[in-house]
Amino acid sequence: AKRGQVACDADVDALAYWNDPQGDRDNSFKSPFGLPSEKPKYLVFTPDKGGFNNVRMSFEIIFILAAALDRILVLPPEQPMYLLRNDQSKKHRGLDHFFDMDGDDYKKRVKYMTMEQFVKREGHPNGQFPVP
Repeated sequence: AKRGQVACDADVDALAYWNDPQGDRDNSFKSPFGLPSEKPKYLVFTPDKGGFNNVRMSFEIIFILAAALDRILVLPPEQPMYLLRNDQSKKHRGLDHFFDMDGDDYKKRVKYMTMEQFVKREGHPNGQFPVP
């Protein structure tokens, strides 16, 4: 594997801290913290109300936690984001607008769903989290 690259107008490849393609050790890694369960386990994420960089960093951390704990990541509903809500054409944004959630690298590491899918799946009277 060789050092990853950053797609950008400027040469910032020195910032890449990942290998591309990932090696066999990375691809075959299974977290020792993901315990088997009869019911699905979830990790719900609520973004920081600060700037996008704070949201990005907290999302990267929660993504790693979801992968390490073998949890389904529940994404927050679309909402206004600080300094991005001035765009009149799109006031509400979801994290999937900024991250390639359907890319192979994401899909092989973490399962995810939207908050709407989560409520439909688990919010009924027989679900794990009934909504009154």
